[in-house]
Amino acid sequence: MAKYEVGEYAFGKKGAVSELLSAALKKYEPGDKVADLFVSGLLTALVREHPEAAEKIGPGIEHWVVCSNNDRQYNTRGFRAKQIGREGLVKFKYTDVLSPPTRHALFAEALPSPGISWRVAEGVCLSRERVL
Repeated sequence: MAKYEVGEYAFGKKGAVSELLSAALKKYEPGDKVADLFVSGLLTALVREHPEAAEKIGPGIEHWVVCSNNDRQYNTRGFRAKQIGREGLVKFKYTDVLSPPTRHALFAEALPSPGISWRVAEGVCLSRERVL
């Protein structure tokens, strides 16, 4: 029985999805269109579950492209979506769906001032400290 399902795709574990997509990234060179229909279908199913799905999908996904992540300051490859009828590519990080940020990370990201840090335990604010 599948333990992780995304769209019509079922896997024994969530890690299997990550392994499959990681292997696909190694198979293609930056700039290559993803030709594997299973991989492109899986990416489209994953993007539908992304927190910013509407922006990532737009009017629809025409195809997927493997790109360098040098623009994100990483020496890795990633997937980008080519939206129907639009110029450019949309960045998509599948780990945002497979491993979403923790509540602590989301709370820290929402802090109003970079000069103030909050110590947090179990999602409860314990104290506020000035960071110099």
